[in-house]
Amino acid sequence: MHNLKTKHDIAVTLPDRKVRFETAPYPVETEPSIFAKRRSVYGETRESLRVTVYAQASDISAVFQDGVRWAVEETVMPDDGTVTDAGVDADTYKKTTSYDKSDYCICGDIVDHRDGRVSFYMAKHTGAELALLEMEAENARLLYENLTGGAY
Repeated sequence: MHNLKTKHDIAVTLPDRKVRFETAPYPVETEPSIFAKRRSVYGETRESLRVTVYAQASDISAVFQDGVRWAVEETVMPDDGTVTDAGVDADTYKKTTSYDKSDYCICGDIVDHRDGRVSFYMAKHTGAELALLEMEAENARLLYENLTGGAY
């Protein structure tokens, strides 16, 4: 059996289409193309992901807006991409797994490396923001029920 290789793509689900971006190596070779860390976004320290892809900055800014639904798709296949030792086509052994990253829904900085690679940051809501969103949803429900007399 051949060695396996892993490939990562970024998949974004928009109302009218699905957009894919191929991950690219980060300019510093010691860091991966998808890198989790805590950083300041909109004045709050929050969990964030830095993702580096082959794309134009304008394409990334058009797709990655606050609240976007996106995922990291990991594909594992034989590294030669053709045939296994048993003579079976490599696509038979190809496995793709999708990792939903929609919790990282706040768009941060977009960095154009000027070499065909772009890094972008997506961050999670803080605990206080989540509590506020929950409270606003509850208030909307109560207001609707009080005004209409019906269930929300």
